[in-house]
Amino acid sequence: MIHHANIYTSQPSLLADSYEGFEREKVKEWYFFSPRVCKNGIRATRKAHLGFWRMSQSAKPIQHNGIDIGLKSVLNFHMESNKKSIKTEWIMHEYIIIDDNNDSNNSKNDFAL
Repeated sequence: MIHHANIYTSQPSLLADSYEGFEREKVKEWYFFSPRVCKNGIRATRKAHLGFWRMSQSAKPIQHNGIDIGLKSVLNFHMESNKKSIKTEWIMHEYIIIDDNNDSNNSKNDFAL
């Protein structure tokens, strides 16, 4: 099942606990459609209440028949404690579709999976 939530502003452990059917001991992967809110026109806002999502690998293109159709990024959740960043075990694989018909990189309709 794929849920709709703003994963960028949510602490992952609280997000996993808030949906029925997520038994953290049994299920290790969850899927969400999430709106992408961008600051400065391009970069997504990834600040959560108690931490933030940091890109751990540069975005890699997803191709179909030799044409770039999307991007895949890998992000790690970091907790903030006394102005220090502590990397957690939470990992997000972010998939974004490239829309050639959209003139703006900051569309209100942008979503990530």
